[in-house]
Amino acid sequence: MISKLSVKREGFFIVRAWAGVAEHKKEKDFPISRASLADRLSMTPPGAGKVILKLCKDNVIAPTRPCVVHKESARYRRLLLRGELKAQPPILAGALKLVYQNATVTS
Repeated sequence: MISKLSVKREGFFIVRAWAGVAEHKKEKDFPISRASLADRLSMTPPGAGKVILKLCKDNVIAPTRPCVVHKESARYRRLLLRGELKAQPPILAGALKLVYQNATVTS
């Protein structure tokens, strides 16, 4: 069974890729198709809708335009700046260095 955390993580990576495409095209917002996200996550469309809502609640994305049924997907804008995503590697690098030092200490 796949955990909720891994589904949310995969959903985040997919949405981040869609945001990256919009950024490359110099667009301010991007569409998220619930059906497409559901297909990519191997879940139902209502489940994918919950992933989108969770990303909104976590301030990762914000809605800009609602969907138009059978015509257009809802549009969102990315709230996390690119620099914020890169803020964690130094912490991780420090933790890995500490683990390496502890593993190489001979007793």
